[in-house]
Amino acid sequence: MSSDPVDSSTELWTTALKCPVCGEPISTEKPPESPWHGRVPGTVLRQEYQVHLQNYHPDYFALNLKLFFAVAILVLAGIFTEAIVSPLGISVFQILPVAIPLLLGLPLLRSYRKRVANIRAEWTHGQRPVSVSPKDFWKTPGYKWPMNKCHICGETVPLRNGLKEDLEEHRKSKHPEYYRWSRRAYWVLPPALVLLVIEMVGLVFRERILSSAGLIGLVVLFVIVITLGIWGERKYSRLTHA
Repeated sequence: MSSDPVDSSTELWTTALKCPVCGEPISTEKPPESPWHGRVPGTVLRQEYQVHLQNYHPDYFALNLKLFFAVAILVLAGIFTEAIVSPLGISVFQILPVAIPLLLGLPLLRSYRKRVANIRAEWTHGQRPVSVSPKDFWKTPGYKWPMNKCHICGETVPLRNGLKEDLEEHRKSKHPEYYRWSRRAYWVLPPALVLLVIEMVGLVFRERILSSAGLIGLVVLFVIVITLGIWGERKYSRLTHA
């Protein structure tokens, strides 16, 4: 047997995840020509796993998103209940912050497991991935649009260095005008920080004029950013499919 040291980072990258619906192993490898950049091993593997779920099991992917938000709401419910009952000093009420999330969470867990079983039962081997067109991007629910699929041209971008880097490189080479436009969007950060500081100063020193001005400015800036964002996305999508 060889005594050469094993590259643990490569092992983590090539270790397969098993799809909980169809059982297909999902794996990826670190490309030898790409630098590591200090990224946590397995990032691309998890992204490949999520892309697989979006392509082949969008219902399961959406169900897990709903479960995530439901658990977050239950945790917040427990925190708020604790904040309410703690000052009362009544010992009987002290179990409510734990009891309420449990009473609501157990039926939720049973329902989740039942729906997962139904999704597995309905799955048939040989099914093709869900087909979505970039023309229907605005009509397609987010969980059905694969995260590595370019929303401008519809091309599937292979994951090599991570989702963000690979999509950015694709847009930079295939859609340079859109890439330059999206980079200019960072102009919003300085005025947003200034308005946020004004808002915080107004709240701390109870200056209604400053607080109101900061809040109104943030709302106006938010509306402008959303409007320009939708306009730009639609503009470059139309240019691509003209």
